[in-house]
Parts: sequence; structure tokens; C-alpha cells
Amino acid sequence: FSPDRASLVKRWPVLDDTTRESGVQATATLPLIVADSQAARVLGALSFDYATPQAFDVTTRARLLSLANLCAQALDRVLAHERA
Repeated sequence: FSPDRASLVKRWPVLDDTTRESGVQATATLPLIVADSQAARVLGALSFDYATPQAFDVTTRARLLSLANLCAQALDRVLAHERA
């Protein structure tokens, strides 16, 4: 979670020009992780960009993480179906 552009660019300096040009002021980037009895696997990431700074309070973080978990489960099912 990067609540403002300064924290985003500090963490990922390579995004300085891109965020400036696009007007991104905050971002939430969440891993898409599924776990089974063997191990956890990262399938990708889900990212939300915001045009204004965000507080990302506990409730907002929990909702976004829940959404990412649901997306990971759905993606895992699709990938399993494609392998079958």
C-alpha cells in the first residue's frame, strides 16, 4: 500500500515518470496467492491506482485483501481448468 505518490516513488523509483504523467497519487498492489496442503503459490498481482492520496485504513486494507484472495481463487480455478 502506497498512500501517496512520494511513498510510491520512494519504494519504486522507476515509476516516477509514469506516475507523474498518469496522475497516480496512490496505489494498492496486492499479491494473488493461493495455498494448498503443499505450499503457497503466487499467481500474479492486482493493482489499484488512485488519482488522490488514500489513507488505506484497516477496513479498506481488509476489503482489498479479501478481493485479491477471491481473484486468486478464481484465477487458480481457471488455470486448473485449462490444464485439465
